[in-house]
Amino acid sequence: MYYYNYPIISSLGFILPILYSFYNEVYFNTYFFNLLLCNYILSILFWSNPISNKNEFVHKIDAIYARITILSFILYKYIIYNKNIGIFGFNLIIVVIFFLLSNKYSTQSWCCKSHIFFHIMAHISASITGFFAIL
Repeated sequence: MYYYNYPIISSLGFILPILYSFYNEVYFNTYFFNLLLCNYILSILFWSNPISNKNEFVHKIDAIYARITILSFILYKYIIYNKNIGIFGFNLIIVVIFFLLSNKYSTQSWCCKSHIFFHIMAHISASITGFFAIL
């Protein structure tokens, strides 16, 4: 495994909120379950070969699903269910910062170590934010 495949490992975090909700019998909306599951699958497909997949369909769909998921969680937390909103908002800001840094470095050099590092950090912080979205 090359360093640019490491986001596959951090993508596993997308299913952790789902497993947590099942284990603790916390209500988890089917819509969010499906979004996170799709994000997980698309992320694995993309990061298995990010150099070849850079301009491919799977990368475009992965980016769209990531944005839809983030926007859906924001709308859910702020409009429908505003419990733990401060912690969620703080974590969400961290997610956005890491994704912006990942994007900055990816435009300078695709799959450079800084790009991969910040993308992994974005995955990890997004997974943590997912926990706060369901709590």
